[in-house]
Amino acid sequence: MNHIYIKSAYNGETERIHEECTLLKESLKETDDLYSLYFATTSDVVICLTSSLIVRTVSPSMSHYLGYHPSELTGKKVTECGYFDEVNGKRFSVAVRRIMRRGKAERKTCRVQLKDRRGRILTGETDMTPVIINGKVDTVVCVIKDVTDKVKTEESLQKSLNEYRQFVQGSNSIILRRKPDGSITFFNAFAERFFGYGEDEIIGRNMLGTIMPEHDSEGRDMRLFLHEVSREPDRYTTYEHEDMRKQGDRVWIVWSQKVLYDEEGQIKEFLCIGNDITKYKRLERKSQQANKMEAVGRLAGGIAHDFNNLLMGIKGRSSLMLQAIDEGHPHREYLTHIEQIVDSAADLTGKLLGFARQGKYEVSVINVNAVVQASVDMFARTRKEIVVHRKFEKHLWNIEADKTQIEQVLLNLYVNAWQAMPHGGELFIETENVVINQEDSRPFDVVRGSYVKVSVTDTGVGMDCETKSQIFEPFFTTKEKKRGTGMGLASVYGIIKNHGGFIEVFSEKNQGSTFVVLLPATSKKTTVEQRETAAQPARGTETILFVDDEQVVRDVGVEIMRFLGYTVFCAKDGSEAVTVFQEHKDDIDMVIIDMIMPGMTGCEVMDRLRRIDPSVKCLMSSGYRLNAGDDENAEQSCQGFIQKPFSVGNLSKKIREVLAVTSGMPH
Repeated sequence: MNHIYIKSAYNGETERIHEECTLLKESLKETDDLYSLYFATTSDVVICLTSSLIVRTVSPSMSHYLGYHPSELTGKKVTECGYFDEVNGKRFSVAVRRIMRRGKAERKTCRVQLKDRRGRILTGETDMTPVIINGKVDTVVCVIKDVTDKVKTEESLQKSLNEYRQFVQGSNSIILRRKPDGSITFFNAFAERFFGYGEDEIIGRNMLGTIMPEHDSEGRDMRLFLHEVSREPDRYTTYEHEDMRKQGDRVWIVWSQKVLYDEEGQIKEFLCIGNDITKYKRLERKSQQANKMEAVGRLAGGIAHDFNNLLMGIKGRSSLMLQAIDEGHPHREYLTHIEQIVDSAADLTGKLLGFARQGKYEVSVINVNAVVQASVDMFARTRKEIVVHRKFEKHLWNIEADKTQIEQVLLNLYVNAWQAMPHGGELFIETENVVINQEDSRPFDVVRGSYVKVSVTDTGVGMDCETKSQIFEPFFTTKEKKRGTGMGLASVYGIIKNHGGFIEVFSEKNQGSTFVVLLPATSKKTTVEQRETAAQPARGTETILFVDDEQVVRDVGVEIMRFLGYTVFCAKDGSEAVTVFQEHKDDIDMVIIDMIMPGMTGCEVMDRLRRIDPSVKCLMSSGYRLNAGDDENAEQSCQGFIQKPFSVGNLSKKIREVLAVTSGMPH
C-alpha cells in the first residue's frame, strides 16, 4: 500500500511540474510574441549591445529613423555603424561601459546622423537598461526616442527667453512688473539705474513711498490714483504721472501698461514699461507759464497804460497849481503830497509795465559790475544782519540796458533774499562772462550767444515747487498783507525779458535760493553820464500840435503848454492830426504825439506828417514802449521822448530840447 502511495504521489508531482512547465512555455511564448510585436512595431529604435559593444539586434524602426536596415548594423561595433560622429560615439561607448560595470540603467541624450549624409542631425533620448544573467550584465538594451522636435522647441524657447531677457535687461526703458496692490515683482537693470535701487532693495516693496510719491507736487493722493489704475486697467493702458528717485528728486514718466491674468481670469500682475519725459514736461510747463505770463503781461500793460493817463491828469493839474501859488500858500504842502502820491502810483505802474515788458526808456551801454557794486553797497548799509560776499568778473563785458531798470532788478532780488532770511544770513553776489552753446542753453532755454551772468544766492528758507512756479506772477506774494504788492519779482521778470535776457531760479525748501540773470553782452563802450541841474520851467511862444487819444491827457497837456506860453492845436487821433497839420503846417513848430493810439500809431502819423513837411520836429510821449522795433521807429520819427505822467518842468525841458534841434532829422 505504501509503495503504491508513493508512486502515485510521485506521478502526481510529475504531472504538476509538467503542467507548470507547459504554462511557463506558453507564457514565455506569449511574452516572446509580445516582445517580438513591440520590437517589430515600435517607433522607437531598440538596439541590443553585447558587453563588447557589438550590435546584437536592431529594431526595424532603425530604417525609418536613420535610414539603416537592421542587417547593415547587426554584428558591427556600435561606434563603427556610421550614425555617430567621433564625439557622440565616444560618449555613448563610455556610458555603455559604465552601465555594464555598475549594472544600473541610465538616460542619455545623443546626436546621430542620417545615412544619406545630407547633414541632417537628429537628437535621440536614449534609455540604456542592463540585462543581467547569472549576476553579470549580458546585454544592454538601448531604447532611443526621437526628441529632435522637442529639443528644437526647447532650444527655440530658450533662445527666445534669452533674447527676451537681453531685450528687457538691455532696454533703455523702465520695465517692471507689479501686483495690483503696488508691490514690485520685477525691476529691470535700467529701472535700477534710473531710480537708484538695487534688485534686493526694491523687489517686494510697494511702489508707493519708493518710486512713487504718496502725494505728487500738485497734492494729488497717488494711493487713490494707483487704486484707480488697478481697478480700471482698460482706461489706463497709457498714462503719465510724477515719480521719484531714491535720492528724492521728482521725475515724470509716461507708462504703458499690460494686464497679466491668472488661470481663473483674475488680474495677477501688471507689466509696466516707462519712459522719462521729465525734460519735455518741464519744457511744457515753461511754455504754459510763458504763455500765461505773456497774457497777464498784456493785461497788466493795458491797465498800466490807462492808469498812467489818469495819473497824467492828476499830476499835470497839481503841477500847474504848484506853479500858480507861492511858497507860503497853505495848500502848497497838500499839492506836494499829491504829487508824491502820484509818483508812488506811477512807480507801481512802472513795475506793471516792467512786468509787461513795456518800459525800456533810457538805453545806454553800462558796466554791470559798477551797477551791481553800487546797488549792493547801498543795500548792505541798511541790512547789517546780512553778510554780503562779492565775486566779480575782472573784465566783465558791457550790456545795453536801461540802467535804472537794471538797478531796480538788483534791488528787488536783494530785498527778496533779505526777506527770505528773517534772522540774518549770507548773500552771495557773483558776475561772470558766459558763452551759451546749445547744450548749455537747456536749463534756461536761451538763445546761443555771449551773456553777462549775475547770480544772487541767499541762505534763506528756500521755496517749494508750487511757490517757485508762481514767484514771477504779478501780485503773487508769500508775505503778510500790507508787507508787499507782489510786483517785485514780476517786474524783474518783465524787465529782464524786455532786455532780451533770461532769468531762472533754483531753490529747495530750507536750502536757500539762487536767482540767475543772463543779459546779452555787447562790444560797445560805456557812455559817460551827465548830471542835470534843476531849473525853472522854460517858456516859449511857438505853436505846437498836441496829439493824444485820451481826453484827460489832451486837456491837461493843453493847459500846461498854454501856461508855458505856447499856442496849441489838438487832435484826438492820427487822421485828425494829419488834417490839422495840412491846414496849419506853416504855423506849427513842433508836434507832441502819443506813441500808442488806435488806428495809426504815433510813428505812422509822423511818417505821414514828414511827407507834408520833412523838417517837422517831434516829441514822442507814452507810458511805455512795445518792443525794440517800436523803439527804432520812434528814434527815426522824433527828436525826443517823454514818459507819462509828466510835470510842467519835465515837459518844458523836453519841448525846448526838441525845438533846439537845428534840422528835422533825429539828433
